[in-house]
Amino acid sequence: MFWLGGAPYLYPRLPWDFMGIYQRISLFTVHTLPLFFSLTNIHLTDMRLLKTDSQKVFLFSMSYMGANALGTYERGTPVYPYADWSNIPLTIFYYTLLALIISVTYKYAANYVNTKLPFRSIRE
Repeated sequence: MFWLGGAPYLYPRLPWDFMGIYQRISLFTVHTLPLFFSLTNIHLTDMRLLKTDSQKVFLFSMSYMGANALGTYERGTPVYPYADWSNIPLTIFYYTLLALIISVTYKYAANYVNTKLPFRSIRE
């Protein structure tokens, strides 16, 4: 989700000084490496994903809202400018909608991984 909504908004606003480049690299690694390693793990281990875990994905995504609020409070600036906590109901709506989108995406991804990807037999 970061690459669809966050990156196009944040990257053009980052300066091209040391801290701006550091933030670019940091944002790239934090939002890319976990996906890369998760997909590699699924491929190499023939992992099957549980569609029912989409409820857990929703709950963990919602828990990020609290971490984001705390981070915004501690930093004194919003973590993501489009959800800056200046309008609390709207920010809660954004994070709830995002959690719903992520959990539905997970459910469809689990179905795809479990039905379309070739899995090796355990006996090989």
